[in-house]
Amino acid sequence: MSFWQNLANSYDKNADVLKITYPLSTTSISNNSDIIAIIVIDGDGNFVRSDKIEKKSKATKKSPGNPLVNITIPVTERSLGRSSTGAWKYPNPVFEQYGYLKSICGKPADYINKFYDHCNHVRKYVEKLKVNEEKFKSRYKRWNEYGKKIKKLEGCGKEDCAKKYSAYIAQLKDFAESDFATKQIKAIYQYVTKQTIAFNLLEMKLDDKTYIVFQVEIPGNPQTQVWNEEFFFNAWYQYYLSEKKKRHGERIEAENKLANPRDLS
Repeated sequence: MSFWQNLANSYDKNADVLKITYPLSTTSISNNSDIIAIIVIDGDGNFVRSDKIEKKSKATKKSPGNPLVNITIPVTERSLGRSSTGAWKYPNPVFEQYGYLKSICGKPADYINKFYDHCNHVRKYVEKLKVNEEKFKSRYKRWNEYGKKIKKLEGCGKEDCAKKYSAYIAQLKDFAESDFATKQIKAIYQYVTKQTIAFNLLEMKLDDKTYIVFQVEIPGNPQTQVWNEEFFFNAWYQYYLSEKKKRHGERIEAENKLANPRDLS
């Protein structure tokens, strides 16, 4: 019996305990050192409002303080073990840090496109007039300034926001379009693809490492907090297990072909 089959059997035997304490393929986040931002959307992926779980604090004479809150989130093997080097390659499946969700430095796609179009217009304009570079030196200077802004948008310094978002949305897309996806997962995907998170959470002034979780309000489903939704974790478990089995099968097939050169033709 394979490792993943044993793991599946173990999960099934202990499902009642696991769903209460520590579901398979998960980790936990807390408000111990930072707030946890909450995005509330409807079943069609439309933004409704934002909320937050305040950072943990001790009680004082003037304030009751904020208790420690732990939230279970799904992970992959790679996202759970990611380090600072190349971390953008291994996003968590649904709930993630702001730096992964805010798109290109917090700017939505339409903004980026308009900005690029404007910069290209300036570039073409000054190139036409470059017969006398001294005369149009100020225009070249302005273009260089625009160029620097573009580079900043593309690279985001040491952390490439565009790559983080692309890796995150690609993984979420696969999950949302799978047979295991719930309505809440599909709604989250629809919302994130709009690339408006930075604007929706603008007043919060979040750090890139602040975690974001989702509430999805769907008529007939009283459990809006996705992180407390049993069906959500079951869906993730079934999807993740199926992907592991599929990749394992593909690897075995590839190894068999390498062992039998005739199969490669």
